[in-house]
Amino acid sequence: MFVNLCAKQGWSRNGREDGPQIRLRAGFLKCICKVPLRKLFVVWVSRQLKKGGSWPLKIISVSNQSTNHRGASPGGCGISISFANWRYRMTLTANSLEMFDMPASAYHASPAVGHSALVKLMRSPAHFRHYLDSAHAPTPAMEFGTALHMAVLEPDLFDEAYTESPKFDRRTTAGKADAAAWEAANAGKKPLTEDQMEMLKIMQRMIGQHTLASKYISEGAKEKSFFWTDAETGIHCKFRPDVLLLDGGEAVTLNQAMQVGAEPYIVGQLDLKSTLDASEGAFQRQITRMGYDVQAGFYTDPLSEWLQRDVPFRFLAIENSAPHGVALYKAGPRTLRNGRSKYRAALQLLQWCRENERWPSYQPFSEETEIDVPAYERAVHFDDEDEGY
Repeated sequence: MFVNLCAKQGWSRNGREDGPQIRLRAGFLKCICKVPLRKLFVVWVSRQLKKGGSWPLKIISVSNQSTNHRGASPGGCGISISFANWRYRMTLTANSLEMFDMPASAYHASPAVGHSALVKLMRSPAHFRHYLDSAHAPTPAMEFGTALHMAVLEPDLFDEAYTESPKFDRRTTAGKADAAAWEAANAGKKPLTEDQMEMLKIMQRMIGQHTLASKYISEGAKEKSFFWTDAETGIHCKFRPDVLLLDGGEAVTLNQAMQVGAEPYIVGQLDLKSTLDASEGAFQRQITRMGYDVQAGFYTDPLSEWLQRDVPFRFLAIENSAPHGVALYKAGPRTLRNGRSKYRAALQLLQWCRENERWPSYQPFSEETEIDVPAYERAVHFDDEDEGY
């Protein structure tokens, strides 16, 4: 069942309510795990229906009609962002999905919406707005993760971007002079400690011992940027898979692989994840906690829609502590369905926020919510007898 909602504007045009049209499928509401989305799409509806009061969303129709909730379609409009300097050297004729060979810095600077921003939105629109408007200094863990990605996926570039920093005794004049000379000689490179460099080498070796994962990486296309316009909301979106998995290796050009109806040259996507625990049970929980299901659906749908066939999504998980265990996982159908439901709802919410210029937090109507301990929390019972204290 689908519920069509419309944001009231207090006026009509051509005899109909204006405002963002929000289409919800009842089956996916339970898949939305974050409270703000429940507030905006579920709790508001159910409470206000019971109260009969006024509210910002109005049901305009209910139907059992099914629809395709994937992000883009070959007939959709193209994104109006020009990255001519980084366009892939073989021009693609894609109308609704464009691929670019651009630096990560340019990709992240583009105004299109990526899955990380949508995960912030699922916490609350206020957190999304803060994420976009504020400068974010990378944490040491994030910086090491970036180094790991480059060491594993682009080892040639890694040697140009990173260097091992020797230890200097900066308390002495000679030590300060040596440090200054070393920094001048390695200007533009990011320093890593000896321990960090050794850890990266071990992690590279562990991934190399996983024969299927190392095959995917060696034969895949790395760090290509994709942009498209979501057909339902008109929101410009982007994604950047770590690896596009190619069947045929170097014999297949990306231009061939990206043609509509092409042979299955692109056989999947792979994303490298560092984690505390790469075991199946632990990583399952990580998928939900970190929004990796959102990423899988958000990355898979536009590419699958464009190529008109399924393009599987895989996680390559490696532990960030010894012995740096490695596991390769293919996102299952439930993961993709959950991720699709979440990112579709997030895009609809973003459309509503933009059109209404509202970015509410947890309780947009300043309502009061009853809170209780989780159902799994065990009660602790104390002896009521006087122990003589």
